[in-house]
Amino acid sequence: MIDLSKDPTLFETNDFSNMNIIEFVDGDKVSNLYWMDDFYKRPDDVYNYLLSIEPPLWKYGPEWETDIGTLNTKYFEDRRHMMKHPGICSLYDKVSGICNQDPLDDEIVTNFTRFSKVKQNPYDSHYWWPHHDGGYNGICYLSKKDEIGTNLYKPLITDDPELLPLDENDGVRDEHAIPWTPKNLWEIVVRFRSKFNRFVMFEGSYYYHSMDLTGKHYFADHFSDAEFRINQVFFFRNPRAPR
Repeated sequence: MIDLSKDPTLFETNDFSNMNIIEFVDGDKVSNLYWMDDFYKRPDDVYNYLLSIEPPLWKYGPEWETDIGTLNTKYFEDRRHMMKHPGICSLYDKVSGICNQDPLDDEIVTNFTRFSKVKQNPYDSHYWWPHHDGGYNGICYLSKKDEIGTNLYKPLITDDPELLPLDENDGVRDEHAIPWTPKNLWEIVVRFRSKFNRFVMFEGSYYYHSMDLTGKHYFADHFSDAEFRINQVFFFRNPRAPR
């Protein structure tokens, strides 16, 4: 039996010649959007490997409770892998060649998230934490349910800092402290639908973005009974990022 933790071919992808690329223009922001299906050659092995290692709770512990008042494990459960693997560096190099930005790290980074159906999670009327990152974001969807996966937004109100859920980079409103924002403050400009083993990439330093929680599979009366929303993320660094 192959030890997936040491298999340098685990994260090999299919040929990027099948990558879809379009130029996206939104006002003075111009960047490329990328997406392709059948990203990994062995997606089930990737999926099973990631599920075999319990991801630690993300932004959780005494320091988070003291600093921001984290809601993780109260109304939702958010976990993240950040771990090394012998096959991950070559994957970052390959994806970096598309967006022409340097990777932010050389680790496997995942998101495992699920929610309780409580009034503190008003998904019908609010979006989950639109935010910026420091460069391109790549996402490989690994949930087995096909649902809307990621939104890119344009804020409709830009002059009131109390209304905008600004990035953690700005030191305002962490996703685990004040995660929800009213939908009427935002316009969705791009919607990526998730599909198992689908890869998408966008300029996260230009566009507010967040996971789309339209799907109900990730909600239950208590989050422990819900399915995890699972994806792998790739962060890159844009030296010309506006923020």
